[in-house]
Amino acid sequence: MMPISLETGTSVIIDSQTSTVTLDSTTNKIVVGNTTSLTAISVPSTVSTPILDLDGIVNSTGVSDALSQTLTISSSNTAVATTVELANGTIISGTNWDGELTLPTAKSTGSITISGVTTSFVMEFGDPDITLTFSTPVKLTLNDQAGKRAYITEGSNQNEITTTCNSSNVTSVSNIPTSFPQACKINSGNNLIILTKTASTFSTGSTTVTTTTTTTTEDTSSQSSPNRGGNRGSSGGGGGGGGGTISGSGIIAEGTQLKIYEIEYDVCTDYKVKILAGVDNEDPELPSHPDAKIRTPSNGIVQASLMEDQPLAPSKYYYEAGLSSGDTFFVAIVEAFAGRVPIVTQSSINVNECEEILVINKDTTESRVSDASDPKSPRIYDIKFRLGDSTIERSSLDTNNFADSEQSIHITGNVNSPTDIERAELRVSNIEQPESEYIALLMNSKHLTSNSYEISGEITKDLISEPGIKYWIRVTNADEKVQESGKFTISTQPAYEVDVNLDLNVKQNIAKGKIVNVSTVINNNSEGPLFGTLQVLVDGKMLSEKTKLFETGQQTIKIPWTIEKQDSKLEYEIQTIFQSYGEIIKSDTVKVKTFTAKKAIPLSELTEIQSITDENGSIVARTAYLYSSTYDTSLKFRVIAPDGTCVIGDTAECFITDSTTGKRGNFESIVLDEQIIRVRYSGSDNPVQRFSITSVDPIEGKWDIKLESKDGSHVSEDILNETKLKITFRGGN
Repeated sequence: MMPISLETGTSVIIDSQTSTVTLDSTTNKIVVGNTTSLTAISVPSTVSTPILDLDGIVNSTGVSDALSQTLTISSSNTAVATTVELANGTIISGTNWDGELTLPTAKSTGSITISGVTTSFVMEFGDPDITLTFSTPVKLTLNDQAGKRAYITEGSNQNEITTTCNSSNVTSVSNIPTSFPQACKINSGNNLIILTKTASTFSTGSTTVTTTTTTTTEDTSSQSSPNRGGNRGSSGGGGGGGGGTISGSGIIAEGTQLKIYEIEYDVCTDYKVKILAGVDNEDPELPSHPDAKIRTPSNGIVQASLMEDQPLAPSKYYYEAGLSSGDTFFVAIVEAFAGRVPIVTQSSINVNECEEILVINKDTTESRVSDASDPKSPRIYDIKFRLGDSTIERSSLDTNNFADSEQSIHITGNVNSPTDIERAELRVSNIEQPESEYIALLMNSKHLTSNSYEISGEITKDLISEPGIKYWIRVTNADEKVQESGKFTISTQPAYEVDVNLDLNVKQNIAKGKIVNVSTVINNNSEGPLFGTLQVLVDGKMLSEKTKLFETGQQTIKIPWTIEKQDSKLEYEIQTIFQSYGEIIKSDTVKVKTFTAKKAIPLSELTEIQSITDENGSIVARTAYLYSSTYDTSLKFRVIAPDGTCVIGDTAECFITDSTTGKRGNFESIVLDEQIIRVRYSGSDNPVQRFSITSVDPIEGKWDIKLESKDGSHVSEDILNETKLKITFRGGN
């Protein structure tokens, strides 16, 4: 069947007998009728935005008929090969959904930001404007993504898929969460399978590993006196702190011995292997982590993924991989390159117990930070500071704390620990230096109750330098459990005054479900740089907060903001606030109006078409696009404009009586009362009769859109109820 040209790309209309379709660079949309036998769709890399139009089986409320057979979509247009399976009997639902299902579509990895994760793959599946749900889980298979962390992003809701499916079969799985994200995941060889009941944006990635050193500054002073543990040139290592991001190319210095230090397995509960591997502490640090994998009897080679907590990087790294309950042995393999020479170390493990921890080589590095949920671990909280001789204590969590270089800073905190505190360190670094170049200061420890301690220390004046300092606390108890606080910043106030003004720019009419940039121009007219915080507020609530050094001159910060699809709110107030050294500068408030971009109206209920306006009558979004279709070949469209002009019909007074395909641009331009509209029409003889009307001006008024029978018989009210006029609105700016 010949493809029919539409407004956005080219469609192929398939009959009820067609079972397989392959799209190409000139055909990006598949249109099905009231019944379909479609079982397979192939999407090559040349198709950027593939669409499956199920309008023929979707009712006026946005609910589809149950699929009569399983549909498999094989996509090569995403960063990794992707397969989507919609099971036989699946019903797809979405409020006012028009039936268009966006098939897997690649998105930039930069479009998704996940704290602590390096995103490797992002794709969109579903409808960019409407939340779609499925009665039976959809099965997504992502090639070569086994072991990766997986996320669903729906508007501003961004959740990791943490549930491991108890089956990869959509009819057998029973542990998909009932709340967002309604999805689970499971590894299958080198592939990652996601079972989901929601169509959305899906992404995978690996934990971003940050570098630290692992030497400890020696101090022989007594615990009761807070002495400096090193000088400004000394360095130490934090359990979880970091400098640069590890890329993971697996490179080590020549002559360095790669080792496996520890292997932990569990074949009864978690079904996982954990591997600690790297180099000795006295060896050069690894510029990137080695690669690790395991070989098992049941699954062959399984790639191991980096674990989230990496307290011993950049010398040693933790990995984990899945293990089957029936495996009686496995081989752990770690690989790297010294120049062009491959370095491989491996260890064969017999599975003799349900779970076991095996020390392969002794680990001599600094004790790692304990898991926060470990009952033996100390817990640090309520960290405060005061300046110089002041008696006023401030929370370290406050935004934009600052001091001058002539004031010492006194730090206090509280610790809960089941055993005595052996050592408490206050670690300090300049904010422009790597955290690994910290200075360690011993803190006083005072026992309050059975498990409570108060710790205190002082950052002396000679350690305070422009533009500011970063500090944190590290505590070790008698159980040799280590915990670190968060990291806090105090900027150093310069001699010059703060002179800043803000310009806030954001679109003022935005469709719900869209992502827009809130752009703030910071004009720093001061004599030098300012350390400060820029906050973006939506209706007084924090959207984003960015603390940094702002150089003199002009710079722009753009913060993405997602308008929730389901939010009933129609107007928001946006404002940005800049804080620096106690000064607060606010931008003007910008009011943003929102609207629903698509609307579907049964022809039987069509009255007057209007743009979306605010309470003052100003246009928020203009009516930009009208579209309707029918699969009933016994009917024909008749479209009458508000001024009585026949736009589409089979009589002589109508402007368009036949298909516009073949005309320049495949449309015809018509002038209606000084307004130019563009009309595309398939012709009444087409198996899927359809038309669209667009204009740069609002399409408004009492349009008369009818379906008439070709033989002159009566058209039932049910047909008019089922046939919808789809209206698309576009914002005014």
